[in-house]
Amino acid sequence: MGQSHRHLRLCEVLYQLLCGVLPGEHAAVGADQFVYFDPQDPRRKCAPDAFVKLGVPAQAITSWKTWERGAPDLCVEILSPSDTEEKQTLPEKLERFGAMGVLEVVVFDADAPVGRAFARGSR
Repeated sequence: MGQSHRHLRLCEVLYQLLCGVLPGEHAAVGADQFVYFDPQDPRRKCAPDAFVKLGVPAQAITSWKTWERGAPDLCVEILSPSDTEEKQTLPEKLERFGAMGVLEVVVFDADAPVGRAFARGSR
């Protein structure tokens, strides 16, 4: 299942927001790009809707290899219909973020009632 227009717009706004608030010389921001976390198995990867690595200058990111640049400090997932059994479920994605060594994960549900939009978890 491809991205809906709404999901795409939310991802674009999130990426622009993160780039706008994090100075480029102090943080690398990526979005919807593969993050590889097992140098022995290239199938072990995930593509968070957005991710941030602090202390690394902004750069053109084609793919992120944790053994070269370290794990992202933050990953953000925007819930979408693709978070079903058809692809990876949200718990499976969260498990992969943990395996990558991500310190913080934020899950955004645009359909959640006000006040319950974000669920934050630490590894």
